[in-house]
Amino acid sequence: MQARETELRERLVAGRNSLLATPLEQVDGRGFCLRHSELIDEVLCGVYELSWRHALATQANHFDPDRTQLTIVATGGYGRRELNPHSDIDIAFVPSEEDNAFLDAATKEAFRLVVELLLDSTDLQVGYAYRPLVDLAHLDHQTVASLLDARFIAGSERLFGVFREEFARQISVLGFVQEKIVERERNVRRGRASVYALEPNIKDGPGGLRDLHGARWLAQAMFQCSAEEALSELVRRGFVSANEVAQVEAAFEFHWRVRNALHLLVGGRRKDEVLRAQHQPRIAEALGYERTAARTPAQLLLADCYRHGERAHAFFHHVAQRLLDTSLPLDAHFRAVRHRIRLINPAQIRDRPGLLVRAFEYQQRYALTLDPELETVVRDCAAQGGDWLRFAEARTALLSILRYGVDLGASLRSLHEHGVLARLLPEFDDLMLLAPGDPAHEFTVGEHTLRALDLLCAIPEIGSDDRSPLPDAFAEVTDFELLVLGVLLHDVGKQHPEGNHARTGAAMARAIGERLGLETARLNTLDKLVRYHLLLPRTSRLRDLDSPVTIRRVAEAVEDRETLKMLYLLSNVDTRAVSAHSYTPLDLQALDELYLKTLLALNDEDSVYDTEALAASQRDRVTRELQGLELSEETVRDLCARLPAAYVINTPLPTIAQHLTLLDRVALERVIADFFQPPRGNYTELTLCTFDDPAPGLLSKICGTLYANEVDIQNARVYTLGARVPIVLDTLRVMRERRPLTTRQVQRLGEQLRQVLLGEVALDELLARAHQPTMATIVTERVSLVNHLSDEHTVVHVVAEDHPGLLFFITRAIAALGLDVHTARIAGWAGMAEDAFYVTGRDGAKVADEEREPLAEKLRAQLAGLEAPA
Repeated sequence: MQARETELRERLVAGRNSLLATPLEQVDGRGFCLRHSELIDEVLCGVYELSWRHALATQANHFDPDRTQLTIVATGGYGRRELNPHSDIDIAFVPSEEDNAFLDAATKEAFRLVVELLLDSTDLQVGYAYRPLVDLAHLDHQTVASLLDARFIAGSERLFGVFREEFARQISVLGFVQEKIVERERNVRRGRASVYALEPNIKDGPGGLRDLHGARWLAQAMFQCSAEEALSELVRRGFVSANEVAQVEAAFEFHWRVRNALHLLVGGRRKDEVLRAQHQPRIAEALGYERTAARTPAQLLLADCYRHGERAHAFFHHVAQRLLDTSLPLDAHFRAVRHRIRLINPAQIRDRPGLLVRAFEYQQRYALTLDPELETVVRDCAAQGGDWLRFAEARTALLSILRYGVDLGASLRSLHEHGVLARLLPEFDDLMLLAPGDPAHEFTVGEHTLRALDLLCAIPEIGSDDRSPLPDAFAEVTDFELLVLGVLLHDVGKQHPEGNHARTGAAMARAIGERLGLETARLNTLDKLVRYHLLLPRTSRLRDLDSPVTIRRVAEAVEDRETLKMLYLLSNVDTRAVSAHSYTPLDLQALDELYLKTLLALNDEDSVYDTEALAASQRDRVTRELQGLELSEETVRDLCARLPAAYVINTPLPTIAQHLTLLDRVALERVIADFFQPPRGNYTELTLCTFDDPAPGLLSKICGTLYANEVDIQNARVYTLGARVPIVLDTLRVMRERRPLTTRQVQRLGEQLRQVLLGEVALDELLARAHQPTMATIVTERVSLVNHLSDEHTVVHVVAEDHPGLLFFITRAIAALGLDVHTARIAGWAGMAEDAFYVTGRDGAKVADEEREPLAEKLRAQLAGLEAPA
């Protein structure tokens, strides 16, 4: 065996050297490719012989002459016998069965020989694949194109025949045709490609070999023929003329000859498919071009490139369009004719209405329309009623539509319009006509859901420079079908307004999942997606995201990372699909922050929940890394020691550095209003550093000053630093008319904040000058004080009709109760506001349980104007 292996190596090396030594002037096109392919065939036949003998010697007891078979198949350009000097060699090993020790031994030995003979002994690039028959049902269109050119090399010809038959059975002709057209158009658009490039790409450029291959592949898929038969089949069936095929064959020969010369000239592994300017004169000379009075040989070579390229490019598109205009089979029941889906046997389909759902699957997958006759059949069958999910083919087709993840909204709208959705998912179909009780919505519940699905399908288009975790979360979801079901059914409970729609919807979603045949684990996840679909948006808007309690409650509800990713994606698209004005970029940033913190908690619970340990470690790091500030080491250490734990853990180092300089300056300046405009933000960040008031109310003064300037607060983080005289460090994200503040607005607001906080101007006087009333009647829907949402704070929860200066009136009323606000979370929609304030008494402790309800009543009365604030 060793001698045979040595013989094969020597034959290959000698043959390659002889081919590569061909003078450029003598290089031809197809002939060179055939000689090269025959050399590789000879070596691979030897590889099969040696590997089979090895298996017989080591695993003979696992060999069954009737069943144990192996085939070596040439694919791609090698399968077409189009091997240029440095073309890749693509081969596949096809076994008759898997998990057979004999075939495993033969295949491993063949792999070894391929590596040692072809890869190690030459400069060839070899791609090899292990291709069991079961894999043929799951091929992308590039692999399909490669296998269309599959050619038998060695082994069992009978197995190769089975392989070809199974491959032909699995091909979706229409899908392949469409995907190849899209692929070629995409390649042409990429890099400003053109047939008329001064440095044309001989292989992949417009008018190159890939256009010629593409047209031939389309014919092979359509007519189930070989590459050698494809062009004659196009002529025989009247798609093209014999003259057109003659021009295509001339283009093939020209491109092969130029590519052979280019490969030989460039040499080695530096395979180049671009006819670059520095190579054009030499190749033109070798191919016999002679200077004329008007043109150089290189110009004449390029002119022929363009002439053949024009014909190749036009030929591909002509063949593609003719095929799309003809009758293409979809399955045993449907075919596509001129971009329309037609029934093959209408009478047969009426007895199996579940099959009709497959037509909508094809409509989605191939961007087709339903033929009028088919539409009539669909509507007639749908009008007869019944549960179509009892048909297995209906369940399979519906889940395939959801899983495909393209044009989901349009696909479900089409199902609804034809009456099919009512037969499949009557619970959801009813939502298409249901106006929501929530005035924030712009559309019916069903249309809102379909828009959410469209947003979900568009997530992969989000660029990485958007700094959103959405694309990564989307890519990491392993059960996309279940995610789509969660989005589809998240509002199904709104049909029953008397209860909690999320809880009611979870039970309905579980029942629907059971009808679809989902197993228990997936049913449980679907239940959770619907039950908790409001958890992340409400928490991110209304809870302190710096509090470990907040993160812990979300993590305990979600339980695992996969569910969190799906819930986060659902929450994002649900929020954005409500209306253009139902959220701000800050709302989505808060949702991202909650997701990332919860993801970290699920990865390493201790690192998130041990607040004091984290804060101590972070203080040490901040002290160590901020030594370079224009502050003394002692000052940095003293300031860091005074920073609250929640602040230290959740504030980026550059921001801490900025804030430390503010803290160092406050003793002299007393009030510092620092404004920052994030480069990608549509808000202005206001940081206020000043000494705390002896009595509650500092935040209400700030809100009142903003109210006087018609500036809206999107969220606020308020920290009090311990000292002999406490210092407040408040960070507010503000907007005016949904835009960042202008330079003039910043200057005016900064000056007025300083005047009010220093007592130079009374707030009531400032409001009067701005013609803003200091008293208002606030209509509240809910006012409550709760203690279970935070370890350190009582949460004041207020739901009220929106009103100019609402935050000023609420914070003033809270201050009148003797409560200090530490963090504020603000949300609003359709004329309503929902705010949460994390407060303590002046002693720094939570409100006692027995005092919560009386204080809530007082707050409600003050906001209603029934009791004047102190």
